[in-house]
Amino acid sequence: MGFKQIDDIDRIIIDLQKVKHSYYDHLHSKEEIEENYTQEINSSLPLKVRIANLEKLIIEETIKEFDYDMNLAASYLEVAPSSLYRKTAMYGIKTKAGIK
Repeated sequence: MGFKQIDDIDRIIIDLQKVKHSYYDHLHSKEEIEENYTQEINSSLPLKVRIANLEKLIIEETIKEFDYDMNLAASYLEVAPSSLYRKTAMYGIKTKAGIK
């Protein structure tokens, strides 16, 4: 595993921790969130696929957390809004409530 992949994993773990803490109270139960993350982490899929799946989960949950305000979600994730829009298009994530 290269240094880039290790850095990606560290960044994703930090993002997971930030997102998980903010969701326990109102979007999902703690158990549901941990089950989703645990399934991805323990998956037998290749590392790149698991990282992409975790990134998608983080982005989806963060966007929901901020009521689909992409600027706030991007700020929270510490990425440019254009990067967030690009990722949502790539993963097919809803960018507005009820709209894909």
